[in-house]
Formats: sequence, C-alpha cells, structure tokens
Amino acid sequence: MRMNARALRCCAVLPLLLSASGSGAQTARPTTAVPPRIAPGYRTISEGDLRADLTFLTSDPLQGRMSLENGDAVAIEWIASEFKKAGLKPAFGDSYIQPVPIVEYRADAAQSSIVVRRRGGEQKFAWADISGGFKRPVDITAPVVFAGFGVSAPELGYDDYAGIDVKGKIVLVFEHEPEETNPRSVFNGTGNTRHATNRVKAPELWT
Repeated sequence: MRMNARALRCCAVLPLLLSASGSGAQTARPTTAVPPRIAPGYRTISEGDLRADLTFLTSDPLQGRMSLENGDAVAIEWIASEFKKAGLKPAFGDSYIQPVPIVEYRADAAQSSIVVRRRGGEQKFAWADISGGFKRPVDITAPVVFAGFGVSAPELGYDDYAGIDVKGKIVLVFEHEPEETNPRSVFNGTGNTRHATNRVKAPELWT
C-alpha cells in the first residue's frame, strides 16, 4: 500500500524535522532525492506538523515513554491511530500493535545492599550508594581489579581493559567517561558519548 503524508510523518518525525531548512522553513526538504512514488507525500509534510508531533511525543504527560508506563501506552495508541488514519493495513490481524511479552523486575530498595568483607572487617553500602540489584542474595568472593572508566573504545584509540585480565574477578570502574570537562576530549568534548553509560560498560566485560 502506498504510504501517504500522514504515515510518512508518523514514521519519520525526527529525521524530517532535522532536515527542515532553517527555523523559518514551512516544508521539510530532504537532502537527497525522494523516490517518485512517495514524493507527493513528502511535499505535503510541513515543519509545523512535525514539530507538533514531536512536541507531543516528548511532552511531560508521556513520562518519557518508558515500557509498561502510562506514557508508553499513550504513545502506542497514538501511533496506531495515526496508522489507521493513514489507511495502512494492520500487520497483526485487525491490530497495528505487535504483542511483545515483557517481564518487569524492580528491586526493593529497603532490602538492597552490598556488603564488602575484607581482612576480617566488613562495610555495608545501602541503596543510596548503589544501583542495580539481584533477584536473590548473591555471595561472591573474588579478587578485585580496577579498570579505570571501564571503557573500551578502539575507534577513539582508548581502552581501559588493555593489558588487564578481568576473568573471574570483580571489576571496579568509575562512572561516566574520561575528560568530561575537556572541550578537546576525543569523547565528544564536554558532551557524553555512548561509552559513558553503564548499559554499554557492562557488556564490555562479556566480550
């Protein structure tokens, strides 16, 4: 089925908004040639419409659209309704929504802590000092190795794990990334890169 302007707008809100030429542009103009079969739809897409859609999807009432939150459900229903208005054929029977089972786990802050035992003494760190959690108590005894910021970025010529054997060890790393206050840092100057997040750092230990 041919995608009309409404469908194109819904599927590509952000890229088209960024391609608008200047703050006063009234129509989104792609920087590359548009295939003839969808060119009519592109010509009807305005910056004002794109801005309205993007403003709605990023508004506070949608709560960041996190999975299993109310804002996520609102965004899903809005996109599905836009597809219906566009005349698109549902891909799942009579629904535009694909069922995806999700299991949610939230740690109990009152029951979460880390106890470090060393040389006969111990120190307990409560929830305010830690993040993450396990579904059940875990007792780990292993050597500790320090790996800087825990960043492996060969594309930037930087690797905290170079020459370090972390197998079977507890790896201690700093949060964020090096030289965050240096405008000339290879890590995007004073802005963060993907390497600053713990979700990127943790898998580095498994590769």
